[in-house]
Amino acid sequence: MSGKGSAKKETSGSDGNDWFRRQIPRRKRAADGEGDRRIARRRAVVAWIVDTCMLIDVAEGDPQFARRSGRMLERRRTAGLLIAPVSYIELSPLFDGIEAVQNDFLEAIGVHWTQGWIWPDTIAAHRAWRMYMLKRRRGQIKKRPIADILIGAFASRFDGLLTRNAKDFRVLFPDLRIETP
Repeated sequence: MSGKGSAKKETSGSDGNDWFRRQIPRRKRAADGEGDRRIARRRAVVAWIVDTCMLIDVAEGDPQFARRSGRMLERRRTAGLLIAPVSYIELSPLFDGIEAVQNDFLEAIGVHWTQGWIWPDTIAAHRAWRMYMLKRRRGQIKKRPIADILIGAFASRFDGLLTRNAKDFRVLFPDLRIETP
């Protein structure tokens, strides 16, 4: 059997993708039209996004907020805790820019920091920035909240946001689920 004959036999009568197609698992749809229930189960457990201020409270042992922020993080830990990429950046000065120390802190309190930014986050931020600019022009907002916009946009695709600054986020993300300590 030559190499030519076997290659010809494998692709004969096809577009050459038969092998690839056979590798894709096929599942029959459920009779009731509900489809594959594994997807729903996977999506049911989604994490909470933690605002930078709560992490600073805990790391610095803030006398006013550390205990309340820490308790809220503990209550939500089983659902999963994440930070937005901008929060990772905002924390840098607190740890003198030493990533290993910052990562150790985040790991110790059960917060994951490697979840990436995706296109829907950009769209959510784009919409929030437009809303911010409209409100700013009307004099309804005074500060420039770019970090809050990025954190809120990121949180939009998760369970919600844990923050002490709920008012800042509600103005720009009225549909975002927000919990405060």
